[in-house]
This record gives sequence, C-alpha cells and structure tokens, in this order.
Amino acid sequence: MVNGRIWTKEEIIYLKSHYFAEHYEDLSKRLNRTPVAVRIKAKKLGILDKSNPKRPTEKTKQKSSDTRNRLISEGIIKPPKSKISDNDINKIKDLYEKGIKPIKIFKEIKCGYSTVSKCVKSIKDDKRKNQMDDFYNNLKKLNRYERGYIAGIIDGEGSLVINLTTHRKKGKKERRYYGVSIVIGNNDIGIINYMYNKLCLFTKKRHQLNKLGHDEYIISMYGKDMVTIFLKFIIPYIQSDKTKSRAKLMLKFCKVKTNEEREEIYKKMRIYKTGKNIKNEILE
Repeated sequence: MVNGRIWTKEEIIYLKSHYFAEHYEDLSKRLNRTPVAVRIKAKKLGILDKSNPKRPTEKTKQKSSDTRNRLISEGIIKPPKSKISDNDINKIKDLYEKGIKPIKIFKEIKCGYSTVSKCVKSIKDDKRKNQMDDFYNNLKKLNRYERGYIAGIIDGEGSLVINLTTHRKKGKKERRYYGVSIVIGNNDIGIINYMYNKLCLFTKKRHQLNKLGHDEYIISMYGKDMVTIFLKFIIPYIQSDKTKSRAKLMLKFCKVKTNEEREEIYKKMRIYKTGKNIKNEILE
C-alpha cells in the first residue's frame, strides 16, 4: 500500500454508503488503506462518527442500507453480486433433506458457513410455512362433531403448557424466554393416530412408559402460530370451565407483546396448576 494514494470516486462512494454499517477496520481492509486513513477521510467528508469504533447499531445499519439502496437506484454503484450460485443452493437443499448437518455441508461445499446457515434457515422457514398451511386447511375441513371430539380429548387428555426458560450471563441481567405448547398423552395408540392424521401434525409421536409402567403415546403442538390457530377452532367446543379458561389464557398469551404481560399470564397458569381457583372475571 502506497502512502498518500489519492482516493478514487468509487472508493469515496463505497466509504459513504458503508461507513455506518461496517467497522472502520473492516473498511480499511476492503479499501486497502490504513484505519487512520479511513477515519481521516471520513472526517473530511463530514461523516465521522466517534461511535464507529464500536459495532454499529440497528439505526446506523438502516441509515447505511437506505443510502446504499439510493445509490444503487441512481446507478452510481452496482448492486452486490450473489455470493452463492443456484446450483450450490440446490445442492445444499438436497444434502439437508437427506439429513446431513450444516457443518458437514459447509465442509463439502466451498462457501461460507454463514451462507450455508442462512440457506438452511430459509429451507426450515419454507417447510414450516407449508406445514402450517396444511394444518390450517385440515382444521377447516373438520365438521362440528369432529371438533367436539377433539375438544373432548384436549379436555381429558391434553395439557396446556406455558414454558419459562431463564438464561443469565456473568455480569448481565437475567433473560426470560417463554414458549407455549399443547401436549396430548394416551395409552391408546388409536386416539393418538387419529389426532396425528386428522390434524396433519408435523411433530413426532413419542412412546414412553408412565409411572405405572404402562405404555403411553404422546404428540404435541408447539409455537404461538400453531397453538393460536388450533385454539381458535377448538375453544367453542370445550365443555370444562377450567380447561376453557386455561385455553383463553393461552390464546391471550400468544397475542401479548411485552414480558410484563407474559409474566402476569404465566403466574395465572401456574395458579391453575396448583389447583387454586380463579374467578372467570379475572381471566376475561
């Protein structure tokens, strides 16, 4: 690298469009200049941000993204090229569908691990979306007798569960993660197969021994989107007041957005589990 090299027009445009989204040391490597030279040029251009030595925030990333999109639309800079070909994407999909883990796919295909991870994530998202569409369509096809029968199974054999997981890093606040699921267990495999096939569930059936040593078969529904769809169809047919109140609480839990509201509903569900009574007015 030659000292005192003149900045080209393309380098200045790149610096302006990426300065708020990338660390200045990363920019210096891309532009083949020293970090000091990058910061001096940024100061001359009037875009120097003293917070740049820290990693960029969501606000600065959005600002840089908007600038870059404007420059692309005006034809000043070219849009970024895809880092992975369509053949590689298809190959990743084929390997993942065969059950090969992303780390092994990464070793076989010459591309970045983050690229493989993003591709695998998009495959999972598409698969989940298709499964949710099938689940919703199967629920719509059920007549009122079938919905009533399924509601009876939920009332007698089902468990409506809100899970809480806590995670704490050293020197940081405790983080709380919530999840919802509906679990159905029965020693009659016929009932489990009926639920599994009728609703087109995509979770696995599990077999285990209960406390008495008898066979027990379990299926589950998990995730806010799946639980919300299911409860909207089934709640009108549930006869038990306690189960119906728990179902309404869980449906409300799936809609709230703040952790304070989730914590309040979680406590109410815990009270139900301990056997204490709650008036219906509190639940509405």
